[in-house]
Amino acid sequence: MGLELVLFQSCANPPSFDIHAQAWMCMPKYFEQFGLVEPTDTRQSAIALAADQLGSTAYEVIYGNEEYRRSFIDSCSSMDKLLTALGNYDLTWVAKEADRSPDRVLFVDLGGADGRALVQILKRVPALPARRCVLQDLPPMIERARNAQDPNLAGVQLLVADFFKEQPVKGGVYLTQTDSCSLPKP
Repeated sequence: MGLELVLFQSCANPPSFDIHAQAWMCMPKYFEQFGLVEPTDTRQSAIALAADQLGSTAYEVIYGNEEYRRSFIDSCSSMDKLLTALGNYDLTWVAKEADRSPDRVLFVDLGGADGRALVQILKRVPALPARRCVLQDLPPMIERARNAQDPNLAGVQLLVADFFKEQPVKGGVYLTQTDSCSLPKP
């Protein structure tokens, strides 16, 4: 995700812009404290430092503030209007794999929020069986997806999991729309 898109997304939601701007402004202090190295700890982010909450993940900082939380959820939900989940990538080959491996999970949307990207994929690849797909996220997001009862997600497995930990689902094609450049490397 380029800086332009982050800025566009953030400007559309003032609280989201505020939290990102604070993190950007804090970068000199962050580098002074941790050095110019690849982050290795999710509890040492620029967002946490800017919020004076080192020891908390960026997710915990955002979810600890109701205004930031609402803005974050709104931003995630609106991103599908700006970007398609796969661009021009063709997933029909995954659907063809269904007959060869009848018990295998075929597709896992990591950090999939309310499932909007997965809905796009299921509509674009109708041969992909929903029951062989997993929407995975943290408890508040999976609860939101359950409560929404979106008929487009009928049959999809909703799974509470943290993608910073070992993956409970093995062998599927994985999608994450997180800016992986900002995630700590193991």
